[in-house]
Amino acid sequence: MKTVLIIIGILVVALICLLQAMNYLFFRKFRKMTDKVLLEAGRTYPAPVSEAELNDLPPPIARYLRASGLVGMKRISFARIYHSGEFKPGKDKKFMPANGEYLLTTRKPAFVWYGKISMFPGLYFSAIDYYFKGKGNMLVKILGTFPVVDARSALVDKSAFGRCVAEMTMVPSFFLDRDRIRWTGFGDDHAKCTVTDVGLSTKARLFFNNDGSLAKIAVERYYDRGNGQETLEKFVGLCSVIRDFNGLKLNTVYDGYWDLPEGELHYVHFVIDRIEFE
Repeated sequence: MKTVLIIIGILVVALICLLQAMNYLFFRKFRKMTDKVLLEAGRTYPAPVSEAELNDLPPPIARYLRASGLVGMKRISFARIYHSGEFKPGKDKKFMPANGEYLLTTRKPAFVWYGKISMFPGLYFSAIDYYFKGKGNMLVKILGTFPVVDARSALVDKSAFGRCVAEMTMVPSFFLDRDRIRWTGFGDDHAKCTVTDVGLSTKARLFFNNDGSLAKIAVERYYDRGNGQETLEKFVGLCSVIRDFNGLKLNTVYDGYWDLPEGELHYVHFVIDRIEFE
């Protein structure tokens, strides 16, 4: 009996070590992707942002960029962002603790995200989501080992691009990109635009507080209704709690909602813990 227990113990330890190794390899996949994106995206124009560059922008956007502290600072080529928070996998599900990190690039717009979502102690999902050069993919594995989602399609590409534009609110110099962004209208507290990249386009609407800070952004994304059904819906990111990151004043709390015909679905609650800019 003692020998059997020893063997079982050895097998359990070996299984735990194997799962840890597989999860580490999954995280390394994320890091290799970020290295590749950084290399291919390159650096943006390094000169500081001038007040004159804001003159032809819609007034709410110009106020937003001023309020962020961007004037006088150099454009952001990329950012590494580390977050905590919660994630809700479906309308009938509960929020689960989540933490992760991003890479965002602006010269060629991209995001690569790695996250861990805890179902309960010892059991979690690991996920990699990305958009770059017209392609998107969502890959989810239980314990970083067993695949449960590997979404790739033209609709995933377009939806991932919508998410990418929403994430760019964390690197506000992106909104100076005259080649990709066409402003189509504005009011006192909002501005509308169409953003294009590698044959894709998405519409976005940004809303602002009285002090010029960002209140929310709404973009187009495809919502997965299951059974192979996806519908184009509005995805809203509510932005709050301003912090100073080396002179840039950015939102640190983001709540993501699907604005669906059948009602609002609160999807994510992320808290930005740390940002590294270049």
